[in-house]
Amino acid sequence: MTVKELYDLLGEDYAEVQSRLDNDEWIAKYLKKFCEGDYIIVMNRAVSEADWKEASKMARNIKGMALNLGLNKLARISNECIESLNG
Repeated sequence: MTVKELYDLLGEDYAEVQSRLDNDEWIAKYLKKFCEGDYIIVMNRAVSEADWKEASKMARNIKGMALNLGLNKLARISNECIESLNG
């Protein structure tokens, strides 16, 4: 599967991401780094332990990376988490 096919499958704007990150190798590199990170695991653990500060921090990290990678649906969901956690 190509990077463009992945973005098409996700319903995200590949051209917008490509205009900023220049080529598929860079996009794939950062997608892989994001997927290899343990942000979701840390966030889940923080929520289960009622550590709202850490959960909010992870939600902000996820939102920032999602925006940089053009994963706008994930960014919106992360933003909703931030708003919920920060009341």
